[in-house]
Amino acid sequence: MAARERARAGAEEARLAAEAESREGAERAAREQRDGAARRKAALNAAFGDAFEAAARKGNQAAAEAAGREREARRAAVESGEAAREAAAEVERVLAAPAGDARAALGLPPLGARRGGGGGGGAGAAVTAADVKKRYRALAVRLHPDKCPHPGAKDAFQRVGEAYRQLAREFAAAASG
Repeated sequence: MAARERARAGAEEARLAAEAESREGAERAAREQRDGAARRKAALNAAFGDAFEAAARKGNQAAAEAAGREREARRAAVESGEAAREAAAEVERVLAAPAGDARAALGLPPLGARRGGGGGGGAGAAVTAADVKKRYRALAVRLHPDKCPHPGAKDAFQRVGEAYRQLAREFAAAASG
């Protein structure tokens, strides 16, 4: 019996040793797996680190651009208020011009007067048909009832159109005769 017990004890020790070795092997495998994952993660971070930094910079750049757009929108809102005031003043000026005075309606100097008050850039030259057309187009855009909120914009727009047609006829007549 003693031999049997010794054999059992030896078999038990061998089984326990095998289990211990199996546990150690499993722990070693798990450790190696964790270490491998950590190495792969470090390699990916190193490889993509520049890309991550660039994305972060781009995000900051996008935020800066958004802030710039917001500042521009605020500035445009202030300017649009100024533009509305300027357009309202232009409407009042056109409506205040004498009914038959096309030059006054367009904001041009009277007949025989010279454009410009001194200085360069054509100062002292007579008003030309091109000047009239350029002034008409600028006023037409500024005073158009769809763009100008002033209640008198429609009347001012019509007056500017009539004034342009009148002056265009005058220039055409002067050119032909």
